[in-house]
Amino acid sequence: MVASIMDNASKPDRVKVFVGLDDDDPTLDQVQGIPGAELVIRPAELTVAKMIDNLSLEAEAWADATIRMDDDFIVETRGWDDNAECMQGLGYWRPDDPTHSEGFMSFVALSTEMARWLRRKQGFVHPPWFPFWFTDTWNEEIGNIASMKAPLNVRMTQPDGRGKTHGLRDIAFWTDFFNGFRMSRAQVAAQLIRDAYPEGNIKATAFAKIPERIQICALLVEKLERPDFIAKFEGLAEDGKGTASERYLKAKAVAEDMIARAMEKAA
Repeated sequence: MVASIMDNASKPDRVKVFVGLDDDDPTLDQVQGIPGAELVIRPAELTVAKMIDNLSLEAEAWADATIRMDDDFIVETRGWDDNAECMQGLGYWRPDDPTHSEGFMSFVALSTEMARWLRRKQGFVHPPWFPFWFTDTWNEEIGNIASMKAPLNVRMTQPDGRGKTHGLRDIAFWTDFFNGFRMSRAQVAAQLIRDAYPEGNIKATAFAKIPERIQICALLVEKLERPDFIAKFEGLAEDGKGTASERYLKAKAVAEDMIARAMEKAA
């Protein structure tokens, strides 16, 4: 991953790759000294999503723009960093990723201005509660509801083929948790329209389309609730079977508490 990023950058001295690792990771010795890698080593968080958000915060202190990326992907585009210079102001950018559904923002790309805007509005860039999936989809929905997702000419691929998600369990629970906060994402999207769009017909049209886009977002994740889908993916995840880890149970308890508090507030 790191080599492809640095080798294909036209200005590698202006690029930094932040790599997150738990302080008890058995691969620590293997990754020390990788050229271009800025290792961020910390005690393990409850979720990988929280680590991702921590990494984003580290990068925001250094960079004008950030792109989240998984370690089994590579960058194929020569001079990708020149193409990424368009990432300015409010809104999202969508790198070219052929392994996911067309148009899906599998890797969140945004300016530091946008990242800081999100932190002011919702307290994070990448929602920290999920043990798998959903972190990109959270931002995907904000971008879709606000209609503020632009293509980015940076191609990312998996040379070894699409990998498996680790630790899949309780898909129905986490899908319900995700769906339960869709209106929170819609509120952030409305604020994005208010702050980013110029006054006039375009802004008015964007506001008018919010209800329709919320419905579309709900339809796009409907499959996650189907019993056949759940059985297939939970069955593929060997490390999602058996006794859940203490870390996972704590993450789920946090989510359950958030649901309970949201229901109390709504009552």
